[in-house]
Amino acid sequence: MKKKAIWENHVLSVHDNLVLKDDGTVFAMFEVPASIISMMDNKGKEAHKQATQAVITSLYENLGFEILVKPLSKDLLKSYEVLLKDCDPRTREFGEYLLEQSYSELMNELGNLHHYKFFLTVPLSDFSFSGDLRKMMKEGWQRFRKSVVNLIRRELEFNLNWYESYKQTASDLEMNLNLLQARPLKREETLLYNSLNYLRGIEVNKDEVLADVKNAIENMDDTTINVRSDGLLEIHHPQGSSLLKFLPLADYPEVVNNIHLIEHLQTLPFPVEFRIKARFRKNKGALGMEATAERNRDRIGTELSEADEKGNVTKSSSVGAYMILEDIISGVDNGEYFLDFLPVFAITGSTPEEINYYKKMLMTAMEGLGVKIVLSQWDQPYLFYKMRSTEELTRSDRYWVQNMKVSAFVENLFFVSQKVGSDIGFYFGRVDHTTLNWAGNYEKAIASSPTPFFWNMFQANKEDIEGKLGDSPHVGIFGDTGSGKSFFAKLAFVYHSILKGLSLYIDPKDEMKSQFLYVRDKLESYLPEMEEKIADLVALIEDDEILERRIRNLEFAYHKPLIDYINHIHFVSLNTKDKKNIGALDPIVFLETEQAKELSTQVTEGLIGTKLTEDDRFENSFNYHLQQVIERRAKGETVGLLNVFKEMAKSKEELIKDRSENILSKISGTMLELVFSEGKNPSVSMDDHITVLGVTGLNLAKSGEVKTAQNKMSDIIMYALGDFCRFFGARNRDQETVIFLDEGWFFNTTDIGKGILMRMKRVGRSENNFLALITQSVKDGSSDEDDTAFGTIFAFKETGNTKAVLQAFGLPDDDEDVITWYENQTKGQALAKDPFGRIGRVVIHGQNSALNECFKTTFSEMESAKAVA
Repeated sequence: MKKKAIWENHVLSVHDNLVLKDDGTVFAMFEVPASIISMMDNKGKEAHKQATQAVITSLYENLGFEILVKPLSKDLLKSYEVLLKDCDPRTREFGEYLLEQSYSELMNELGNLHHYKFFLTVPLSDFSFSGDLRKMMKEGWQRFRKSVVNLIRRELEFNLNWYESYKQTASDLEMNLNLLQARPLKREETLLYNSLNYLRGIEVNKDEVLADVKNAIENMDDTTINVRSDGLLEIHHPQGSSLLKFLPLADYPEVVNNIHLIEHLQTLPFPVEFRIKARFRKNKGALGMEATAERNRDRIGTELSEADEKGNVTKSSSVGAYMILEDIISGVDNGEYFLDFLPVFAITGSTPEEINYYKKMLMTAMEGLGVKIVLSQWDQPYLFYKMRSTEELTRSDRYWVQNMKVSAFVENLFFVSQKVGSDIGFYFGRVDHTTLNWAGNYEKAIASSPTPFFWNMFQANKEDIEGKLGDSPHVGIFGDTGSGKSFFAKLAFVYHSILKGLSLYIDPKDEMKSQFLYVRDKLESYLPEMEEKIADLVALIEDDEILERRIRNLEFAYHKPLIDYINHIHFVSLNTKDKKNIGALDPIVFLETEQAKELSTQVTEGLIGTKLTEDDRFENSFNYHLQQVIERRAKGETVGLLNVFKEMAKSKEELIKDRSENILSKISGTMLELVFSEGKNPSVSMDDHITVLGVTGLNLAKSGEVKTAQNKMSDIIMYALGDFCRFFGARNRDQETVIFLDEGWFFNTTDIGKGILMRMKRVGRSENNFLALITQSVKDGSSDEDDTAFGTIFAFKETGNTKAVLQAFGLPDDDEDVITWYENQTKGQALAKDPFGRIGRVVIHGQNSALNECFKTTFSEMESAKAVA
């Protein structure tokens, strides 16, 4: 089919965000960043709609505008490649193993991922061309396009510098749009987004498209477009082909309050473009809104009166129309503005069946809002022409044109998204756009959502990230036992431990080591089978590159990277039954100089109380020998904190000798040997890439309780453990460190634990340390003494504590819809709040079944316990 004038590009020149058309009109193009508002944040939505109304009203002098909701592809492969660059070389292969699986599954389940951007195009009109030049432009473009256009462009750009006359107008317009933080497009963006009008549904190389159009603006429409017999448009471009269908919105419901069409549009599992061409109506005058409404009101009023006199039944539609006209007249009196606008959806696909499927889904979704869509079977060429970025709505456009006052128009909720998480991060699941209770079937919740949830916790404290509300690196993970909290925490730990930096998991139940090693041993039992297959490949394949790729695929299939990862973890169980653990938390072994002295004094005071300081002779002796032992350790001797008291026990002063021997007797054969040792074993290392530190046997007294000897010993272990974590996080500011502290409630049951937790939380942004606190209640996350905020929060179901959870998120705790949204969460679901203040309900999804098995915590051999009625 020969290209007709209706398909042709009419853009003559572009300067920054200004576009000059062949008829002399100029447009300014802006990107409006999406305001991230939770679907449950009704106050936030109302405030946003008011801001949008103020901005749109300010465009009255420009006569009209266009709003474009544009779906753009997300390059997941590129994002994962960036993430891989941050992987530690020792765990990079494991990262590749996980990310390749994630990429493959997401592509199979969701297809090409997309996200939405919002654009606003506004006509400018305070510069006019001479009559001769305007005629030359028009004739040159329509009749002699190829031969005359360059001459026109030179005349415009080099002699007239057409854009100079628009700079002030464009600057004033930008100020008017500031309430929505609209950003003028750069020249390359303006060229690209105008070119994309001709490339809907085609995954093009944007750099190549941009290079072509920068070389010659005539290349903007270098696309062949055919009208098919089934009413679809067929687009052909050197980089691909697609089918395109425009679907005009034919009618809104009479009441549009909270229709929030754009919010619903973004929950569809396929990309939908939505474009609105709008033109302001005049309020006054013979053809103005007021006069027209009054005439129609009087006519309908007369009809209603006559029907009433005759005793006829009054049509509800007539009554509704009368009320709408009254509302229009009232709106004009109150200074409201009115719009005519043409709203059109655009869907793309590779086959007619795909287009038809998307069309049905879109129409069903809109029907739920009371919105009517028409197929416009034979109007596709007109809609293609009209739905380009620099085409205006005119009085000759009559079909599907809606009329509303601006205050009703903004109920569509433009420029809003429900995004939560990171642009580049690990895949953790899906954003659940519903308020449904999935009754424990989180797989169904995952399948129902088209929106992946990515997260990289290390983004939280980085500077110069636009929109971030704070720099707190800490993460709170809260929820009932069995809610999915521990699974998510361990998944987050594993993913982030792949990256450069040091990772530490405090496991008070000491359950991770046994389960991880169980999975490792199980997987290793299949490795001989893998080795046999590799031997067969070596014998068959001579090409080294092919052989290497096939071997790699086999290793991934047999989960060898997971085996290597588990072997890379440094598991430590603080249990004195294993003599290798003696001295694991000895301050003189894992700390140096003043830090070692400080903690050694603290744990000794915890052991003997005021006896350390009540007699100067004992305290002086302790300080002297402590310093001596620390110096000996620094010179390479094998000594520890126990040696301090062994040296003091040699004293000729009876008080010092007896008290030291008493201390030695208290330590011998108890858990205190973890802290008081002779330094023969290595301590818990601060340099291992990944450490899982299991803690068992602690018995902490609750606040206000009288402490037993067992309580006091547990306090000492806690002191040492807390300081290990603190120094682990604070030691190197140039290196990310992350500490996952499981069963965090354990720390809040005692005054000592609260103090330790407070100190750990205050090692944060400046030290590049991230603390993930895993506990049963949001109440464990803060106290009157400590208001250190969590930059990121995940709240799984917490029975009986809804009000506190919603308050922690800054959500209204008396709104029934919000309460239902939270309380309807099922296993594996959590409210998530990221460092940008964005809130959403997410479903956690572990994609790797072998890794998921590492996180199991409940086991049963009882068949009756597994039975379901």
